[in-house]
Amino acid sequence: MIQWTPILTDAVRDNACRKIDEIAEVIAARNLQHNTYGLMAGNTGIALFLYHYWQWSGREEYYDKASELILDSIDRMTIPLSSYTTPLSIASSFYAGIGGVGLGINHLFTHEFIEGEIGDSMGTVDPWLYRRMIYDLEQSEPGFLQGASGIGLYAVGRDDRLSKEYLRRFVAELYGKMRSEPQPTDYSVGCGIGGLILLLVKIGAKHADIQEVPVLLNYFGEQLVSYIQNVLLQKIVPEQIEPGWKDEVLSVLWVSLYSRLIDRKLCDILMARTIDIYRERISASGSFDAGLSGGLISTAHCMNRIYRFTGNVEYCEFARMLYEKELDSAAFDDSSSGYRMWLTDADGLYGLHMGLLEGLSGIGLALIAAVSEREPYWDECLMMS
Repeated sequence: MIQWTPILTDAVRDNACRKIDEIAEVIAARNLQHNTYGLMAGNTGIALFLYHYWQWSGREEYYDKASELILDSIDRMTIPLSSYTTPLSIASSFYAGIGGVGLGINHLFTHEFIEGEIGDSMGTVDPWLYRRMIYDLEQSEPGFLQGASGIGLYAVGRDDRLSKEYLRRFVAELYGKMRSEPQPTDYSVGCGIGGLILLLVKIGAKHADIQEVPVLLNYFGEQLVSYIQNVLLQKIVPEQIEPGWKDEVLSVLWVSLYSRLIDRKLCDILMARTIDIYRERISASGSFDAGLSGGLISTAHCMNRIYRFTGNVEYCEFARMLYEKELDSAAFDDSSSGYRMWLTDADGLYGLHMGLLEGLSGIGLALIAAVSEREPYWDECLMMS
């Protein structure tokens, strides 16, 4: 594991720092009162960026703005509790619901951005949330952004007995369904089985006494090897790549490295193939989306993570080039600030979005990671730390 250091230097770093400041100003000037409260597209994710920007810049007014947003998110999350009657009543998803908000709040407590106890904010919500996690798994919806695995990631971050017992139930349910489910056809982290594999690794690392986890990881590992050898390496061509975190090829590489389920020789083949096909894909097109979900900044952050994990300098150099290319691609003139920003696609709407996964907050966080000596633990929301 390579120590985290700034990947950008000199004039490119100065440009990135200016752009981070501009992103913070654009976001802080927006009226976010009627925005959604979720992590990936709403105010919790925006608050996450503003807290990290405060930590990086030392500008106290951004801490105050972030605190306003996170307190509002907690209020809006807990007010409907009295109306919950079944697990289906709860807006649970990691993308836009309480699962993601819970992880964001837990991150802020864990890394001492805010004071207090996570149980004060989430204690009354957790039983409903965990019941929904089991329900989603029973309904064969294990996905990360919209299904059971996103809630499971939040539960792994908690240190209470209730969370562990529901994770035990989650693993037992998954073990019971193991042989009856069809072979996975999507191994991406966000929507496919990749997020579930990473979650099982995290559960096993924290709760070694949940004995079915190694069996499940061995089972999914065998499937993953077969998929890489017989499908992925045979079918991938540059034209089919949508660069970034949401792309299945990059997901499979990260899952293979992080889980250590794949032997080194196959990982080396996959690493070489991935960077070659990404170079070809990006050089063939001058236009990509921005944001952490997909595009140049997303790919750059993922490549930076892979470099730190493996020490492969090709990934470091490629990430550096992508950051520089992305900084030059901000082409939208924001009339209210006078700054040039990025337009992004969020839920099919193309515009100036503020959110974490598909907006300026995620771009800002990735740029801070590129110029900072602090490891970006915020990317646990992408299953990357």
